[in-house]
Amino acid sequence: MPTIEDVSIINSNTAEAKSVASGVEKVLCGEALCGSKNLTVYRRTVSKGRSFEPGGDSDYHLVYVIGAPGGSVAFDGETHA
Repeated sequence: MPTIEDVSIINSNTAEAKSVASGVEKVLCGEALCGSKNLTVYRRTVSKGRSFEPGGDSDYHLVYVIGAPGGSVAFDGETHA
């Protein structure tokens, strides 16, 4: 049974930021940070005029979009504001 010791709290505002083609990327959880062997969690900020594509590899990608004024999300042939 998991306990509170199994929970890691990461302040995404102070996590190390790395410039990438789409904008800014921060790793919130991964093997080096929290010992995760099967999951890497990123916080990405897509800069105005740029786009982010998760990739077409065999990995799963769960994407949350928060606050995208004027932006859109395209998936499976459909585009959503």
